[in-house]
Amino acid sequence: MRPTPTTRGDKPGQIRIKWEWYSAVVNTYRFERNAATDELSAREKFPVREDWVFGDTKVTFQDLFALEPSDDDKLLPILAHYYILSSAPVETFEGLVLYGKQGEVKGPVTRKLMVRGLNGYAFELEYKKADGGLDMAQGYSLDAFNVRWGDVKNRIADETSERKAAEDRQLFRDAYEKTFRDSEKAR
Repeated sequence: MRPTPTTRGDKPGQIRIKWEWYSAVVNTYRFERNAATDELSAREKFPVREDWVFGDTKVTFQDLFALEPSDDDKLLPILAHYYILSSAPVETFEGLVLYGKQGEVKGPVTRKLMVRGLNGYAFELEYKKADGGLDMAQGYSLDAFNVRWGDVKNRIADETSERKAAEDRQLFRDAYEKTFRDSEKAR
């Protein structure tokens, strides 16, 4: 039984699901996926890979969070758990409008990409600001970037497939090539 979601804010269009609840749901989901893989591995000579266990699996945000239609206008902290950003395919995010903590429009997502950071490579979302410029959805505030539940609930939150694995490999290649080009320019 999933606990009832908790929220912050009290004005329509500004009510957002607490990142703590969001993260707890994702952590529970990940625990159950890992437990299923571990149980199957226990019977085998060699550990089985998660993608072998789950094959072509697609889990929507609705499957994962099980919110009600009355929650459609609430804001969901889309970057509050890195697993969702890494496990969802690129088309999940394309065109989604990002909102700030007070429900202010940040802009629509233009793409999911992988970028080089201080601790290696990571997925991020690029979005188009009102002035037409591009910016990255990132930061230390776990609920600084939100999406409307009604806009995301039927999109894929977690996909295990060869197509998704190929997509991730391409995103990594693109990021690596950009890093290489940038280092060549700096010489």
